[in-house]
Amino acid sequence: MLKNFFTSAKDKAISLAMEKTSNYYIRRYGEVLKFELDSKNRKVFLEIMLKGEVEPLKVELKDYTIVEKNGKEFFEFTEVETSREWINVLIETFVKDKSNKIEIPQEYAKLIKMVL
Repeated sequence: MLKNFFTSAKDKAISLAMEKTSNYYIRRYGEVLKFELDSKNRKVFLEIMLKGEVEPLKVELKDYTIVEKNGKEFFEFTEVETSREWINVLIETFVKDKSNKIEIPQEYAKLIKMVL
């Protein structure tokens, strides 16, 4: 029970940092309203309000891991699912068999790698 408490607290702290970082990267397209890390189930959930949209886009990255390549840290995941069917089809068509990864900014990489 205590372990679950610490895991939850750790996930919330990382989620807050990643929400702020994500907003930096997508500010041109919209705003991240929610970033939730679930380290126990290896999932990341995002809720994004895209410019011109009336409802937020929900995105789930499944089975993530943190990898280092060429001196950079990345969230790598096996599957992406969104709340928009057309985006799911687009991902399946154009991203399938490609590297599913998101770079972690260096200022957060050491902390995230240490606590995950």
